[in-house]
Amino acid sequence: MSSEPSAQSDPLTDFRSNMESYSEYCHNRARHWKLIYWASRSALIFFGIMTSAEATVAIPFLAPVKPFFGFVVALITGLEVAFKPETKYKAHAVANDEYDQLRMKASFVRSGDSRKIEELQKEYAEINKRLRVAL
Repeated sequence: MSSEPSAQSDPLTDFRSNMESYSEYCHNRARHWKLIYWASRSALIFFGIMTSAEATVAIPFLAPVKPFFGFVVALITGLEVAFKPETKYKAHAVANDEYDQLRMKASFVRSGDSRKIEELQKEYAEINKRLRVAL
């Protein structure tokens, strides 16, 4: 007996495998962008407070570095505008949910039902399109 894979694979199995991969990818990306988003937001709040006039008066040894705090606020704001971590985090989270729903739908489809598989593939393409537009 040969242990070679068959030349023709099951389209539904391939589809389910793709859903698993894309769902995991979006889940991981959402987690990474969420971490970046919340870290940058927290840093903006902290350095914004430190840039305020009264914060450096209350802590005298910080007065000489006040301009640096302002620079950090401007830098973080620029990076947020350029990379849009909130948008990327939310888009990947939504796509992950949609991939999971599609994977669930695929679990109720029989292997030989080519019409249902085509419908799932069309829905899959729509999710990919929405994700690309959102990013």
